Amino acid sequence: MNEWAESLLKKIQENEKILERLEPRLAATRERLVLYRKLYELETGKEVMQQDKLVRQLDMPLLKSKRKPFEKAGRLSIAEATTRMLKELGEPLHGREILEKLPAYGASAKNLNSVWGTLSNRRKLFKNIGNNKWILRKDASQD
Repeated sequence: MNEWAESLLKKIQENEKILERLEPRLAATRERLVLYRKLYELETGKEVMQQDKLVRQLDMPLLKSKRKPFEKAGRLSIAEATTRMLKELGEPLHGREILEKLPAYGASAKNLNSVWGTLSNRRKLFKNIGNNKWILRKDASQD
């Protein structure tokens, strides 16, 4: 074996040792995260993410992921969060109010335009009653 191959083998062995040390911590952290999510859901009555979907996301190999681990864990889409919000509150909301309340419902949006764009593209679910005030359509709220 040449010198270059030996150095690669040495690096592989070092990284495997590091991985062996970190795997138990990672497993414990995953278990704690699942428990914290369950506690949050029990306390607030809001489901952040289905359990099986959360477990699948936690079991994703970290090295193959293009995004940071857990970056999107527990996030809802703007449409899902707004649907829950409008059902709970039962009154029309201005786009700015929706934008401000999204984090409390497990979603996020960069600005008012992203909220408006999302809601206006889902005309079967949402109706703009004027001046950027939104309601759920009657047929969509019965689901």
